[in-house]
Order: sequence, then structure tokens, then C-alpha cells
Amino acid sequence: MYAIDELTSIKLTHEVTVPDFISNWKSITTRLRKSNQSLATSRELLRVFLLKAIVSDTYSDMRRYIVKYPLASIDKYLEQLRSHSKTQALIDKDPPVLNDGAVVACRGAPDKGYKKITNSGANQFLAGYVWRRIGITGRHITLTGPIAGQDIGTVLPVSSVAAKIIDAHGNTYCGKAHEVLHDTNLHQHESLLPPAQACAAGNAVDDCPSDALTPRGDYGTQCCVISGHTLPLFFDGFKCYHRVKAITDKEMRTLPEIVFTSDEEYEPSAHSKS
Repeated sequence: MYAIDELTSIKLTHEVTVPDFISNWKSITTRLRKSNQSLATSRELLRVFLLKAIVSDTYSDMRRYIVKYPLASIDKYLEQLRSHSKTQALIDKDPPVLNDGAVVACRGAPDKGYKKITNSGANQFLAGYVWRRIGITGRHITLTGPIAGQDIGTVLPVSSVAAKIIDAHGNTYCGKAHEVLHDTNLHQHESLLPPAQACAAGNAVDDCPSDALTPRGDYGTQCCVISGHTLPLFFDGFKCYHRVKAITDKEMRTLPEIVFTSDEEYEPSAHSKS
């Protein structure tokens, strides 16, 4: 019987690479195959290992790779390990990976990529788990609205985060945001950007679709101006958004940087309509 601690003790650092992770995966699956523990226990061991890697502060190419791992397919993978006549050949394969389209769970939208949505109903920037945490304030906020996979009253850290941003023209940026509620729940695919918080940082947001009229009677521009860059928004017939993906260390160094929100302490109630 192998304890969960055996997996969680694997040290994850910025230097861990994809081959390192695959090597660990093969070692783990080999041990699980040889053990007599139940499928449920084996699944839980793998879940803990993958979750630790995904939500850790490890943001190298390894993280970009493993965010694609389908936790839901672990049962099937372990069954294959136990029943396959050539188990070693199966172990020698890379860990199971979903294609980009299957990774996305955005209410059936055709776009492939996690979404950051402009939302005037949000009080504070909510960053999903694909964002990298690059700073913490030490403060926490109790979120009382609905959130993917978690109960009402979830406590989230106020953080600074970074991610790769893709606009509707395909331009890519290193997007950063401060005073953000960072939710590492694996079901939190979408992120919410309150226009009020973005505008407080000197940015401009117009999430009115280009084929719809604003209250002024003109058509929306369907874009954001962030740090002086104009980023056209996607529109799926329901909401405007930018695509968001996990960012690599190299992309953080080389992509043009845009900052959505200020690092000055943000008080959401100052912008509340209530």
C-alpha cells in the first residue's frame, strides 16, 4: 500500500520539466499496477499528484502541459493498466492528454481556450485556475456569489496573477492583474473582469458587441484598451471575452505586457450598485 504522502512529497520547482513529470508518472503507474490496492485508492493517489502539480506555484512548461490532463479519465487509464496484456507498453506511453477542444468547458462555445469575460455584475476580478499567481497580499475575501464547483462563502486569496491573453485578432500578450480573487478550483475555467476595476486602473472597456447599439445610439466597439493596447473582444452571441491560457516563463519575458487592474488596494463596495 502506498501512502498519498509518497506522491505529494515529490518536489515541484520551476526547474521541473515535462520529461521529469512523465518519468514520475511512469514510476507511479508502475507501482500502482504492481500493488494490490483498490482502483479507488489508486485513482485518489493520481488525483492528489495531478492536483498538487496543477495548483502549485510551478509555472514552467510542465504546468502548461499538465493542465491538459483529464482527471475524469484516470479510472479508464488505471483499468487499462490492470487489464492490458502488454501493460509495459501502455506505461511507456505519455500520460493521457486531452486535446485543446476537450479541455474547454465553456457552455459549448466553439472557441478553444479559457475565457476571461468582461462582466459589469462582478465586484472584483475573479481569476480562474489557469492564471499563474505571481504575488499575494495576505488578504482574503469571502465570495458569496455562485462559483464553479464550490460552496457559497468560499474564501479566496487577494493576489496578483498572470496569464497569456489572446484577442480576437490573434494577438498575444502577457496579461497581468492585481487585487484579484484567485480561484484554483479546476472547474473555474472562466474568469471575470469587472469594467469598473479595469477603468480604475486607467483602462477602457467596451463590451457592447459591434452589431449592437449602446444606450447612446451608436454601435459598440467590442474592445478593451489595456495599457495603451487595443484588444478586440471575441463575441459568441452571448458574451464578449478574451481567450486566456497558462503562460510560460519564456512568454512572460517576451510577450508585450498589459496590466488589467491596479496594485492599489481595491474596495469593491465603492463600485457596488447597491
